[in-house]
Amino acid sequence: MEEILLTTNHDDVFMLWQNSPSVIIGRNQNAHCEVDREYIQNHDIKVIRRISGGGAVYHDWGNLNFSFITSARKPIQDCIRPLLESLIEFNLPALWSGRNDIVIYGKKISGTAQCLVNNRRLFHGSILINSNLDMFDCILTPPTEKLARHCVNSVRSRIGNILDFLNGSYTASEFTLALKQKLMKYFNQPCCSEISTQEWDAAVKLAEHKYRRPEWTWDMQTLNRGETIYEL
Repeated sequence: MEEILLTTNHDDVFMLWQNSPSVIIGRNQNAHCEVDREYIQNHDIKVIRRISGGGAVYHDWGNLNFSFITSARKPIQDCIRPLLESLIEFNLPALWSGRNDIVIYGKKISGTAQCLVNNRRLFHGSILINSNLDMFDCILTPPTEKLARHCVNSVRSRIGNILDFLNGSYTASEFTLALKQKLMKYFNQPCCSEISTQEWDAAVKLAEHKYRRPEWTWDMQTLNRGETIYEL
């Protein structure tokens, strides 16, 4: 859906979404170097390559993802400001770090990535609310013998869940709802817009012919065949 909205829609888009347990790898990463393939197969965890750069991340129902699609001329700071200021409203000392992460007390609670297509920018990231952090070590630490010399390895950072800093004042579902409400207020939108039937159909088709294909995720040789997506 991100790619469809990036390439066919000319309006600004801010989208919140969640994934079932899965590993999302950066466009230029070698999946074999980033995940423990035996572990993910045994635990039915999907691996998907995204169109933006950056490192591998783990998604589950304990984290919330955001996508900001806008003009390439809009500064990155304008893209991250709604989320950063919304978090600060919870009295969280959230900071935008030099690695394009959001940190609280030095712990990374959100990582971001971006790509550019035809003067349009996709800026997206994940927000750790109550994710299973133990899974990061299980999934994103493959056996040493599988590492290759030229892989773009993930940056291993100290990570934390937002709920850890809220002293039990919210459950995961309560915080997610409250964050959504603050973001909608920031964008002056009382409710979410509908994604059109045509956009849904196009996204389903793109998933079938690209993102669900093992060649896209696992075969590095396929990445530059006919692609019009460029990492910033």
